[in-house]
Amino acid sequence: MFGESLGIGYGLGWPLLAGFVVVLVAIAAVFLFLFVSARKQARRIASLEQELSERSPQAIIKSIGDAVVTFDGRGGILSFNPAAERIFGYSEHDITGEHISLLVTPDDRAWFEQFFSGSDRGFPRIIGRQRPLRGQRKGGRTFDMEMNLSAMDPDGERSFVGACSDVTAYRQEQNELREARERAEVENQSKSEFLAKMSHELRTPLNAVIGFSEIIKNQTMGPVGSPLYREYATDIYDSGQHLLGLINTILDLSKIEAGKTDLNDDEFDVAEPLDAILNFVRIRAQKEGVTLTLEAPESRQMLHADRLMFKQILTNLLSNAIKFTEQGGAVTLRYWSRDDSGYVFQVSDTGVGIALEDIPKCLAPFSQVNSKLDRKGEGTGLGLPLAKSMVELHGGTLDLQSQVGVGTTVTVRFPAARIRKPAEGARSLTA
Repeated sequence: MFGESLGIGYGLGWPLLAGFVVVLVAIAAVFLFLFVSARKQARRIASLEQELSERSPQAIIKSIGDAVVTFDGRGGILSFNPAAERIFGYSEHDITGEHISLLVTPDDRAWFEQFFSGSDRGFPRIIGRQRPLRGQRKGGRTFDMEMNLSAMDPDGERSFVGACSDVTAYRQEQNELREARERAEVENQSKSEFLAKMSHELRTPLNAVIGFSEIIKNQTMGPVGSPLYREYATDIYDSGQHLLGLINTILDLSKIEAGKTDLNDDEFDVAEPLDAILNFVRIRAQKEGVTLTLEAPESRQMLHADRLMFKQILTNLLSNAIKFTEQGGAVTLRYWSRDDSGYVFQVSDTGVGIALEDIPKCLAPFSQVNSKLDRKGEGTGLGLPLAKSMVELHGGTLDLQSQVGVGTTVTVRFPAARIRKPAEGARSLTA
């Protein structure tokens, strides 16, 4: 009767429900793959931007022989080194006495001629400065060039030295890097949009699985018969909740990284959300045999921040600390504020600790460090990265210090600009 009221018979319904869950898990796996791929693409964009900034013309110039040309105060060429002969195609004999503007295109010749037709007032504008020009070889072929001019006064007669470099390869490389970055940004944007859409599409059927499995495990519509059915329904419900939480976390992280998350800032007394957080994690701490302690200042100030994000940050940090602390250990939350250093929240534990070389892994999504507590088999490695992203969205910092066998301390610092007027009262709590 119960199966019929749900529109499924136990003979057919359970395989369908189980198959539905398998399909959802498969889709979620694709979802995770796309998220990781999007993060790799973002790192590629950052790498391309760094390469663009580091590949300066000076680096190119140093790697090739410069053409060195000397000319007098009227622009007449005095000397032409072998590199200049190679780059411009003229021999020193042929070019000596010709005007320096012969080595550039007509557009840049006008600039040279204007400079030399004036007085000494024009010299400071170009001496010692790297100037991009369009060079012109014998025969008319043009190329990208950089020229650096220096002045000298042998025998009291002013002359100039021009160091010229062919930077065509550099310009081409810059354009290619820029185009690659633009393509990567477009691809990354498409993946971010797909992730956001997919997460919403997954939630609807997943909520149905969670809802129906909850009805079955609670026997809301009558006895289900075999106890195994309730056990299966409980497993499906728990797995569905875990998957939904994972999807929500990935969506939050991807939106932050895509710059699509807005802060809903308000001014609040931190004691209120901290009480709610501690009440939530205390159950887990008691179950694990871990002592949970809050060390609060005698007086505290208000915080201007996104309240929901604040709760998620501290919940993630405390849950993580409890998870990796063995029975009989302790987890402590301390906080304080100073006008010069900001609002600081510190979570310390006496857990297994993390090796120095593994700390960066803890702050990277989906990275988990091997430890003797991995037997608990929980977590996706998203808690710390999400907390870090949320803190940085507030203009703050998250720092992790740890020692194997001693414990870990995570320090979250909100900038001083987010401190507001003092709040009334203070309390300490031990769980």
